[in-house]
Amino acid sequence: MNSPIIIRQNIIFLIYRLFIIQMVFIGSYAVFDLPLMLLMDSNTATPAFELQADYIGMILLFITSLIEMIAIIITVLKWFNLYYEIREEEIIERRGIISVKENTHSFRNFAAISITQGIIGRIFNFGNIRLFNPALEHSLTLKNIKNPLRYKEILTQKLPKNESLIIMQKK
Repeated sequence: MNSPIIIRQNIIFLIYRLFIIQMVFIGSYAVFDLPLMLLMDSNTATPAFELQADYIGMILLFITSLIEMIAIIITVLKWFNLYYEIREEEIIERRGIISVKENTHSFRNFAAISITQGIIGRIFNFGNIRLFNPALEHSLTLKNIKNPLRYKEILTQKLPKNESLIIMQKK
């Protein structure tokens, strides 16, 4: 038996999410700390108030950094723990950090494969692969995976061989 093939989302999506987290926390720190800095710069600020404002600023920085670190860890773990495993007769979708959800789909049930790739997807080599089950009128979509053309070829070989097999590629 061949070893399973693991498919993950393209790392560009992890980098994008981490960038968004960074921007949100920079913005939130600036929004909360800016009024303190403006009050400190006013001529009416006393030395005691300036010292208190410094402590409040440090506490805000610590709290936002701690929340940001937790958000980054959760984002990386979610990305790392969402993957598809291609086996000989089935494809397994696994997701979750603490509570792991696993869906198993037999290749016998699928009759069509389609790929969707936009311009950004073609530049960064990612796209969606959709496997269609006509009996249940259900699709399994592997979203934003890296190198979708390579995996389409692997999945095509695993599908049942018959005249009704439809293989499409959308741009």
